[in-house]
Amino acid sequence: MFLLTGPNILAEHHKFVTMDTSENQSNSENQEEKLSKLKNEVHSICEQLSFLGEESMFLSVKLKDASPFFSGSRLGQAFLFEKSEVIGMFYNYCKLYV
Repeated sequence: MFLLTGPNILAEHHKFVTMDTSENQSNSENQEEKLSKLKNEVHSICEQLSFLGEESMFLSVKLKDASPFFSGSRLGQAFLFEKSEVIGMFYNYCKLYV
């Protein structure tokens, strides 16, 4: 509970909340940029492995909004497209332990 004792207290509080929101948006954007960069690196590694004769697949799931990301060699991606239930199974498994 806040005790407001003067006309500037609410203005000060509002200014703080505004700065905090801006900082959270900036952190969120930075996190999204990092995720995007990492996902691009994973995709690049999977392509390099494929070029060297290795088949691969990579799967991650953002639990907060149930959004999956997967990459891999041509065969790895085809496997995940054909066996899309694996993505759901992985998501459900992760939810049990988080």
